[in-house]
Amino acid sequence: MPTINKRLATPAKAVLGFKFPDGTTTDRDLLVVVFLRGGADGLSLVAPYGDDGYYRNRGLTMLDSPTSGSSRRLVDLNGFFGLHPSLSPLYPFYRRGELGFVHACGSGDVTLSHFAASNTVERGLFQEQGDSTGWLARYLDALPPSVDSPVKAISIGSLLPASLAGASCAMAIQNVSDLLVRNPFGGDGLTVNSILRKMYSGTDIVSEAGRQTSALIDVLKKMPDDARGHGPLYRNDGLGRSLHQVAQLYRCDTGLAVACIDHSGYDTHVVQGGAEGILASALSELSKGICEFVADLGSAQWRRTKIVVMSEFGRRVRENDGGGTDHGHGSVMMVLGGSGVNGNAVHGVWPGLHESGIDENGNLRVTTDYRNVLFEVASSQIGTVAAKPIFPDLISKSVGILYA
Repeated sequence: MPTINKRLATPAKAVLGFKFPDGTTTDRDLLVVVFLRGGADGLSLVAPYGDDGYYRNRGLTMLDSPTSGSSRRLVDLNGFFGLHPSLSPLYPFYRRGELGFVHACGSGDVTLSHFAASNTVERGLFQEQGDSTGWLARYLDALPPSVDSPVKAISIGSLLPASLAGASCAMAIQNVSDLLVRNPFGGDGLTVNSILRKMYSGTDIVSEAGRQTSALIDVLKKMPDDARGHGPLYRNDGLGRSLHQVAQLYRCDTGLAVACIDHSGYDTHVVQGGAEGILASALSELSKGICEFVADLGSAQWRRTKIVVMSEFGRRVRENDGGGTDHGHGSVMMVLGGSGVNGNAVHGVWPGLHESGIDENGNLRVTTDYRNVLFEVASSQIGTVAAKPIFPDLISKSVGILYA
């Protein structure tokens, strides 16, 4: 398949950093992982309209060719692949070289179980057996030495995802305001924070952690009130609220390095729809949320941010009798960033929607190990040598989604 590779100039780094009591700062790039829970249909997100097998296997879920002139038409990417119309707000990122796709990627999971497949990819494994820690926990361990922030990694929600299992510096939050210390007897918590400072006035490690937390609270108290809601730039939906929390924590120099966000609505067994329907609604929320997030960050922070969009597996090639698609294998991954992304291209080896490209169960074959995409992203943030221990069993092969 043809690809268009446009090298971007690397801008000077913006100065960020959480200021601790002794005057030292953190200086972090931000990695955001948006996990599409349920198994996203990669053949709809980035449809191979140039492969006649696409239209042969899809009816109610198909999207029309970019040249059709219909309201169901795809947004052309490269003359072969087209972007789902609900993802069209992301197209300007693609044209600027800030968004690239990798198709027919996935793991070696054969269970097609949501739990097993999610557990596999969030631990950074090919199949389910292996390291019990999450790949992002290992990524955090590999970050260059610096003063640690109390919120080095967050997950928006009630539980930490398996990708952060084993991380000592990660927390799950529902809202930024959860991090604020409140006075149980009323007031704004200033008295409680003063007591905490006295409690942690020593020179040991625990006291240092306490002082860092106290300093973080001071920073968060200066955040505008809209930082704790959905924000003026965002639609008031779940993904918008989550991304707003991440943007505010990063912009107020907390030292945030990793953020995980789940987005549901992708287990589309019945009435999946085409240009409209269940999947289209989820993708519209996804694309608009990302656009709002980038606008909220501002250009300096966006240049230091990477977003990975992934799912546990794809969907079967042929739609089912219920107008939906069942669990499959190969899917698509997205990588966005303000610098360093080899965008304006669909990467990977396309197996084709014919006999050799579809396995015995009717699934798109995986031609790119998803870990190679994550490895390139991690390498772009911390360097290849530091990234290798994150995926110890991986025989890395270049995908080309990030510039070396």
